[in-house]
Amino acid sequence: MKFNDLYMPINQCDKEFIAIINCQSDNQQSNEFYTLGIWGKLCFEYVCDVVCAITLFSEIYLLTKSSKIAKLAKKYPVKVVSERPFLTTNTILISGTAIFLTEKSIINAISDFQDGILLSINQQYINSFNVGLGVFVRNKFPFVSNAFVLIGISPDVQTSYYTLSDEEALTIDSVDKFELALVLKKKKIGRRLLTRSILERIKEKENIFLQCTDSDSICLVGHSQIDLWECDKIAGYKIRNCGIRGISSVEYEKYILKPDLLNCNSDIFIVMHGINDIVCPYSDEFIIESISHIFDFIEWKNPKAKIYFIKIVNTNGRLERPNKRIDVLNNKIDQAFSRRVLLIDTKEFSDEFGDLKMKYTIDGLHFSQEGYETLLEIVEQSLKQ
Repeated sequence: MKFNDLYMPINQCDKEFIAIINCQSDNQQSNEFYTLGIWGKLCFEYVCDVVCAITLFSEIYLLTKSSKIAKLAKKYPVKVVSERPFLTTNTILISGTAIFLTEKSIINAISDFQDGILLSINQQYINSFNVGLGVFVRNKFPFVSNAFVLIGISPDVQTSYYTLSDEEALTIDSVDKFELALVLKKKKIGRRLLTRSILERIKEKENIFLQCTDSDSICLVGHSQIDLWECDKIAGYKIRNCGIRGISSVEYEKYILKPDLLNCNSDIFIVMHGINDIVCPYSDEFIIESISHIFDFIEWKNPKAKIYFIKIVNTNGRLERPNKRIDVLNNKIDQAFSRRVLLIDTKEFSDEFGDLKMKYTIDGLHFSQEGYETLLEIVEQSLKQ
């Protein structure tokens, strides 16, 4: 398989759909929630931006009786209605306060949908939600609980669920959820600033990425633990450090591999990814697939290259990167890649409690000088085996 074959257009669907953005109020959901401002944009505007960017819909409606929302919605290619349209085709009902919902989730849900009713829900509600949804959806919109609901031509056929991350499943219907949304959006703004920093760092290192080195060399691929590694040689091999601080495997693929910036003429590649993916709303399976795309690229460009993968190093006191999650992901990495690449174990860095030893770190995540000296020993030992 060619690397480029991994990327297929996602705005494709063989079923007709209309979208309804629900900005209707009742005794539970006030119009005020739809027009709350969150970091420079109103709640329903976040939803409109996402839905209107999707080309699958034959029509997009915005349901509201608020003259304010109707006026503000004029800048979008939506048909504002005060009553629910009669449903004659497949329909997706989207909450006007589901501000974290993504195009990808909507498109994936539509692609998976057959008929009946598909309810978006977060994991913690799956076992407790047993409402008769056919009646529920036809007679009343799901104002509070659902980011979106898909209704087929025959809604009585079956009810199924589409699981979203807790963030994407969030709909704002209380002050507490609004305050939570403020925090989460601020975090995303911080992520945008980090993305800018990542792109600037890539630009700084572009010559290193494209550099034609001797084949008798090692190319380091990864995040800050690689980028900050000041090392000229490993086991006698010259080093080309293509690490980027702050980057995830998903971003490495997006910003470096897809634009074909990485020269792959080195004999050996040492890859270190996963620790920054954990803080994103990605499943373990998605992270593993993303890492495998990096292997795909290297193998496509240089079939003879030997690839090593440094397993994720445990942290110390980092709530956003819990060791329990790291241990589970490392086990899945073992299962997925043990026969494909050479895995470098990192248990040496952990103490008896499974935490990163403080002598190896400056902040519970990044390596100290002693940490890098130990990393060099571990990698060189693996290369000799």
